[in-house]
Amino acid sequence: TAETNSSRSTSFIDCITLFYSLWDPSWLVRVCRLTVGFIFVDFRGKDFYKLAIDWYTKALAEQINDPVRTAIYLTNRAAVNLEMGNYARTIDDCVAAIAQNPANLKAYFRAARASAWLDKFEQGLDYIAQALKIDPNNAGIHKEKQEIELMRARHNARVDAAKARLRKIELERDAVMKQKGNWVKSLLERNVAIGPYLFDTMGDYLQNGAKP
Repeated sequence: TAETNSSRSTSFIDCITLFYSLWDPSWLVRVCRLTVGFIFVDFRGKDFYKLAIDWYTKALAEQINDPVRTAIYLTNRAAVNLEMGNYARTIDDCVAAIAQNPANLKAYFRAARASAWLDKFEQGLDYIAQALKIDPNNAGIHKEKQEIELMRARHNARVDAAKARLRKIELERDAVMKQKGNWVKSLLERNVAIGPYLFDTMGDYLQNGAKP
């Protein structure tokens, strides 16, 4: 059950945390990776994701002086941030991972997806383009490209629809203002003056089909 899993995970993490300060530094990164894998794969959920972030951060703090492994930990932490909806942090970790290992495809992939969720579609597609330079035939990267392009198309359609609605409202308002002007002109020709209140409420009459 979820409660049993939570208890089992907490006990495991408590033990690892205790040994973390006692073991030789050369083992610490391996412990961190083992722990975060246990948390992230077996016990998905926001509370466990936060623990996963903490343990990846511990691993990175050990300064392992291995660019490839450092990039892996950064990319894996980015994966957790992506699951949590921390898209800006995901991109930050991916950029740092790419700086360590420019051939890390997962960094480009996750940076692209996080960018898309931030509506930064061109930035996401740029990461995809960089990934395809490394592996032009990667099916997963091509699929992600199609998904981002679809997200961009849907986003643009929503923006266009919103602009159209706003334009319609503006045109209707302009038409009412023009009709108001015609009413005022007609009244003035009859030596009838109206106050601000009547002018402001005139639109209600006009929208119901009234004419000057």
